[in-house]
Amino acid sequence: MENIFRKITFFSLLFLVLSFSAFSQENIEEQWLTIGAEFGNYFENESSRGFTYLGSPGFNINLYTFPKEKNIGMFFHFSFLFPAIEKNEKTDFDYLVQYDMIVGSGFRYNISEKSKLHFGIGLEFMTPFDIKYKENSTDYYIYNTNLGLGGDAGLKFDLTENIYIDVGLSFTYSFINFSTLYSFSNDKKIRTTLSDNWTMKYTMVGIKPYIGIGFNYYRGETILGKPK
Repeated sequence: MENIFRKITFFSLLFLVLSFSAFSQENIEEQWLTIGAEFGNYFENESSRGFTYLGSPGFNINLYTFPKEKNIGMFFHFSFLFPAIEKNEKTDFDYLVQYDMIVGSGFRYNISEKSKLHFGIGLEFMTPFDIKYKENSTDYYIYNTNLGLGGDAGLKFDLTENIYIDVGLSFTYSFINFSTLYSFSNDKKIRTTLSDNWTMKYTMVGIKPYIGIGFNYYRGETILGKPK
């Protein structure tokens, strides 16, 4: 079950990335690439673990691509976060990192020549989502993959023709979860699979404000900045 789910996730991501790449190569005239700092607020409700809150600082990459003079295109958002604040009703968990990716349709609205609103909505993938905890002198490890919907909303302000500031909020809603529970021997050499679960009775909501520096890229005429 675990291998099947991982393959489904991998090929879904591969299809989306290839579609994004093909769209970019053939149609895109304008691209916005943002690299920023992000703080994730995640709220999880899972029957065996109860309610969990995670405060997760880290980094993100935001990419919007638009055909020439069009306001509808595609967007990509990737978060690399390090959970630092954890509150759980039952257990003290040790979280490693979170990889959160959203791929979908992007939209923009021009407020002025320098200021633009951007919006995006699409499929969300969170994998891996690594969790460790100890119970009765036994070490446990949970491998999680979440699937759901995600979005992005923000304000882009051009400082120059090449560089802009981007302030925004990304959000996710995971409603499908696959998890595998392992236990480890005392010498850490033997790993035992205890359970595989695939459930749609799952909820994780993420609200992630961010701020970043971005670069305007125009294909065909100039590398950076507006076309002449």
